[in-house]
Amino acid sequence: MGTGRLVDGTLVDTCGINGIIGDKCGATFIDQQFRKWMEAKLGRETVQRIPAAKLSEGSKIAGEFEAVKRSFTGTLTEHYLRIPREAGIYNDPENGIEDGDLLMTQ
Repeated sequence: MGTGRLVDGTLVDTCGINGIIGDKCGATFIDQQFRKWMEAKLGRETVQRIPAAKLSEGSKIAGEFEAVKRSFTGTLTEHYLRIPREAGIYNDPENGIEDGDLLMTQ
């Protein structure tokens, strides 16, 4: 397993697999980038409507994202993350949202 960082909704290899050293690629940094990516996809106001407990460690979406991070191999794959209903977005094909799921490529 390598580590990576989130770039435009895609988890990319930056450390481990290709042996790149010194880049920002720790789990906390990746989690922060995930939050920024969600705000870019859904909008800051939309993300702020979601209760903090539904975005924090131990929440459903955090667990789904953690599984994506842990399965990262550098091979392009698609994952869907369930958006909490408080976001109020069910379908937005332009932003990769279908049936309440947000598309993330890895």
